[in-house]
Amino acid sequence: PPRGRMFVSGVIPGIIAGVLVMITWKIMSKNKEYKVLPRASVKEVIESGIKALPCLFMPVIMMGGMLTGIFTP
Repeated sequence: PPRGRMFVSGVIPGIIAGVLVMITWKIMSKNKEYKVLPRASVKEVIESGIKALPCLFMPVIMMGGMLTGIFTP
């Protein structure tokens, strides 16, 4: 089968699984009475984003290294 069909056939189950996980999380958090934290400020979000950049670029580094032959899987 064409790859496009295989990709699309996985989208709906993925969405259903994601929604079920969100519903489960909501029910469990209400039952356990977890505290709601205050929203992060813009400054905190930017600082966290900058700290996360090395981790976010890891897939790019890995794929780039494998595709250029610097290292192997």
